[in-house]
Amino acid sequence: MKKRLKVKNDLIFQKLFGRQDSKDSLVSLINSVLQFDEERKVEDVNVIEQQEELPVDISKVENQGKVDVVAKTKDGQSINVQLQIINRFNTDKKVLYNWSRLFCEGLDMGQANKTISINFLDFDFIESDNYHTVFHLTEDTNNHCKFTDLLEIHFIELSKFRKAKPDINRPLERWLLFIEPTSAEVLEMITYRDPGISKAEKLLESLSVDEEVLKLYELREKALSEEESKFSGAREEGKKEGIIEGLYLVARNMINAGMDIHTIKKVTGLKAEEIIALQTSMQNNNQPQAPQPPFNQFNQF
Repeated sequence: MKKRLKVKNDLIFQKLFGRQDSKDSLVSLINSVLQFDEERKVEDVNVIEQQEELPVDISKVENQGKVDVVAKTKDGQSINVQLQIINRFNTDKKVLYNWSRLFCEGLDMGQANKTISINFLDFDFIESDNYHTVFHLTEDTNNHCKFTDLLEIHFIELSKFRKAKPDINRPLERWLLFIEPTSAEVLEMITYRDPGISKAEKLLESLSVDEEVLKLYELREKALSEEESKFSGAREEGKKEGIIEGLYLVARNMINAGMDIHTIKKVTGLKAEEIIALQTSMQNNNQPQAPQPPFNQFNQF
């Protein structure tokens, strides 16, 4: 039995939803996120297929300005759909950049149409327990008072969805089960319930036997893995830096309290020479400051 390709691979994601011949699946996905009533549902879209050539080195993960999927509705609304697997700590800026780029393209054509940004994230980002959050421009003291309806931003955090008990009666949760690794039994149920998912699964199966796609897919998977390792290492280094800063703060307070080096060393685990250097630094400054800890690699991010 051939292996099912990961939908959470930006190359595969774009091939599943970023083509005109797969717009039925894209419309189904968009409607599951927007959750409009029957009268307002998106009936059709024009998928703006990405014209740029693939880079020579497809393993280069970072591509800050790339919009994965772009579609226009019949009434002129612009919708972009992003998939972000790795937290590069710039999600807010990237989302606003992509939203503004699409909105400004409309202005260049003399139109100011609503632009909707849909972002699937494989990490926690929003300070909310809900896996699906929606943002508009509203007045600070009155959420019902909108400045404009031209901006709408959705976040779907897959990391939070994985902790929830899915309900296949909900269209969005069916799509999230398709995007996430899932069992054959669940996959059969959701493809039976949803024609859009069924079409996407058939396309995914055809991609899994395309040798050129498989080659690019493996390169992207390797690059994503390496990128995630890099950022995971940076996060661990940042934790270490925070711990060291905390120990220096404790040591500084103990010095101010007149405690001896032996006691400070025992409590903080700092070396005697580090404590002496801290004492000297505090004596030489009008306002005591702890020296910078030796861990600073995280600052580059």
